[in-house]
Amino acid sequence: MKCLLIVADSSIGGLGAVVRGHAEWFSNRNWRVLVASKPHSSLSRLTAKNDHSVQTVLMDMPNSVRDVSRIVGVSRQLRRLYADFPADIVHCHGVRSLVVARLAGIVPVVTVHGGLGSVTSDPTAYRTVRRLGLALTPSLSKKSFSATPEYGRGWTFLPHASPRLASLKSLSFPPHSSCPTFLWIGRLEEPKRPDIFVRAIAQVAETKRVAGIVLGDGSLKDSLTELVNRLNAPVDFVGETDDIESYLRGAWGVALFSGYEALSFSLQEAMWVGRTVVASRLPGLAWLAREGGLLVDNLSEAVEAFIALTDPSHAANRGSSAAKNVRRLLKPDMPWPTVEAAYEELGP
Repeated sequence: MKCLLIVADSSIGGLGAVVRGHAEWFSNRNWRVLVASKPHSSLSRLTAKNDHSVQTVLMDMPNSVRDVSRIVGVSRQLRRLYADFPADIVHCHGVRSLVVARLAGIVPVVTVHGGLGSVTSDPTAYRTVRRLGLALTPSLSKKSFSATPEYGRGWTFLPHASPRLASLKSLSFPPHSSCPTFLWIGRLEEPKRPDIFVRAIAQVAETKRVAGIVLGDGSLKDSLTELVNRLNAPVDFVGETDDIESYLRGAWGVALFSGYEALSFSLQEAMWVGRTVVASRLPGLAWLAREGGLLVDNLSEAVEAFIALTDPSHAANRGSSAAKNVRRLLKPDMPWPTVEAAYEELGP
């Protein structure tokens, strides 16, 4: 039986979904799989779902490679783990995991999921340092995959489909008489920009009947609630939910604004069921939403996009175009057949 060790920067959000999909795909093909990542309830759900064929090890991965002492400590833990679990393939999801693996003396396959953007809390010149690190990554790994089409030489662009796509069906557009309702689906954290969503809905509401719903939670929740109250924005907070489909059913569109992003699962799911999307003009989102979506650079453009989508015929037509486009770009099982082929090429 072949053995696969998956090391991940995190097990929450979209990356957590990727890690679970990765483990389940190879477990179902008779690989012995061990997942090492930060503690999260999703790992226990993964183990139970696979009848304990997937093992998990909790690894206290720091939030940044700048936390050198913790990076070194985790690398020692991974070295011991690898001695007990001599994997045929070690696959790292994220730059921190790659650094930890190399310090542990392991040359892994690596997938990087974020784009090349930045957030305001980044130290001076951090983006330049990060770009340099990403440029060196292909020479530090057996194979380098990127989940966004912007990394350049040495990288293989590997689109990841949301695990939900296999179970989602097309939804009819809401009644034209209903209130134009737009969703934000995502973590309320940096580098996400849910504040742009709140401000845009507030401005649209000055002249149009409109409503916003935020699906997600995080450290920005309190400041966003304060912003909603101050602007008198017609925005409701739902928190985290697995019942995404019921909210998509009543939505006229889905928004995501961010400092950097790959191929957002929430936007994929919205497009798959027939909803247009309004998103930041980033390479991964542009690749995904180039037909049927609306790409924006700032708040004023977001306001214009939402105003245009309060026309039900316009929103419905864009949603139909989005559904056709995403089906051309993605298949529900992506990227695991490609990853499996890459493992076979690498050999034992």
